[in-house]
Amino acid sequence: TPLSKLKGVLESYFNVDQYLRILAVDAASGSWDNYWFLKNNYYLYHNPASGQFEFIPYDYDNTFGIWWDGILPGVNWGTRNIYNWGNPTEPRPLATRILGVADYKNRFSYYLNYLLSHGFDPAVIMAKSDSIRLLISEAVKEDEYRTYDYGYTFDDFNRSYEEPLNDHVTYGLKPYINERYNSASDQINLKNIAPWIANVEHYPRAVQSTDSITISAAIKEDHTLEQVKLFYFLDEKWINSDMTFIAESHFDVLPEYTYSITLPPSVSGSRLDYYIGAIDDSGTVSYLPDGAPRSYFSLLIGYESPKIVINEFLASNDSLHADNFGEYEDWIEIYNAQSQAINLSGFYISDNFTNPGKWAFPDTVIAPGEFLILWADEDQEQGPLHTNFKLSRNGEELGIFGADSTNFAPVDTLTFPQQTPNISFGRLPDGSEIWKNFETPTPGSANILVNSIAQRDGRIPSEFKLNQNFPNPFNPATYISFSIPSRTPVSLAIYDVTGRLLEKILEKELSAGSYQVRWIASSHASGIYFYQLITDSFHSVKKMFLVR
Repeated sequence: TPLSKLKGVLESYFNVDQYLRILAVDAASGSWDNYWFLKNNYYLYHNPASGQFEFIPYDYDNTFGIWWDGILPGVNWGTRNIYNWGNPTEPRPLATRILGVADYKNRFSYYLNYLLSHGFDPAVIMAKSDSIRLLISEAVKEDEYRTYDYGYTFDDFNRSYEEPLNDHVTYGLKPYINERYNSASDQINLKNIAPWIANVEHYPRAVQSTDSITISAAIKEDHTLEQVKLFYFLDEKWINSDMTFIAESHFDVLPEYTYSITLPPSVSGSRLDYYIGAIDDSGTVSYLPDGAPRSYFSLLIGYESPKIVINEFLASNDSLHADNFGEYEDWIEIYNAQSQAINLSGFYISDNFTNPGKWAFPDTVIAPGEFLILWADEDQEQGPLHTNFKLSRNGEELGIFGADSTNFAPVDTLTFPQQTPNISFGRLPDGSEIWKNFETPTPGSANILVNSIAQRDGRIPSEFKLNQNFPNPFNPATYISFSIPSRTPVSLAIYDVTGRLLEKILEKELSAGSYQVRWIASSHASGIYFYQLITDSFHSVKKMFLVR
């Protein structure tokens, strides 16, 4: 890929931001026994949740002034150039091409500067090293193996904090820290980071012609954002509207700002093409997708999904229903609730809504009223009905999605709560909107409630807990469950995305126990809603999605 287009392509395949942080740590700590210099000590891991490769470094013993001059004479890791850290005689395309992109280089500089002014500040890191030295000194004295490689004495151990030793210890620990800090600080060329636009989402996920469309984005920025705009194609031209600031968070090195906009149904037509632009107070502009308006997001309007549903699943199969290899694996039951047969080729199922194309259905036809069992076991080599993901017994997302041509339009999605071993979760009756627990699971056949599981079974919960609603997304009703360990006044309320109180669905004193409340949203529009549980000593808020 040409360097000018690399930014728009690479992030689909590789977690660049994580790798920039690793490069900053390497340049500060003097790590050379790595990919960048010695092409060593790393893994590439394909993350099935994100669809990206992750860079995983390991073995950081050759750092902080350790060096063998015979590898490449004359290298000084205390003063080495932070932008030309790698091997000067061999290519390292991952590092050099990434740092060849101005936005990435600026972000690397920001991360290294942040590291030097926080964790790698000499006052901070030397105090930490002194505390570790005090902690391990007695063990160092008793370590009979310490002398085997180089004959270092306990006196050498103590001297190594302030001065170099023979052979490969070219710096004392503290002199290295000071040298590296001062040299790297002088070399850093700080430039404004372009607004970094990420996590673009739209609601509802399956948009009909009568729906308003809410589009949101998170922007990370080291300066002040001046404007965030949505550009969309209407009446044969690109027009733009300001997005509204929603929230600010500082859970990361870079502050993150969430913006949102809602378009009326009249704007949508049969397809919505759009991109997002952001500008900060220095005049630096970013677009997503990169290369807009030649590149843009395309949202299909009015997709009529087939009536195939996730009908039942077992996310904690300890001893029921073995697969064709005799293994007790998680399973998912798919049900055709329509009057025509359907070929599932081209459809997908995923446990991560940000990666809807995670596992493709095989070329399989389901007749009307028929069931299909998938084994969620990450053992695809065991057959075409074994997926590349497992289910989490702690609760997660699960959904069926349409073909690439529909932009992975949702067919059937839910967010399920924590599951109990050997008890399945399914619809009753088949294909309905009502979900129940089944003590006797029925994979491949109609769901029958043999023994329902009482939510208030006499056991007193050990803690306050507000669970994720289910189903989620929902239309028009959903269930909200919670637990309280002692008698207390309870308030359960629903809010819209602006924070406006819509309805208090519960306001009373309850005894200790587990409860479930049904909310019917027939009079409300598609979109994001929040439900809040408040007691005398507990407060929790969760998000849910109403999809018309």
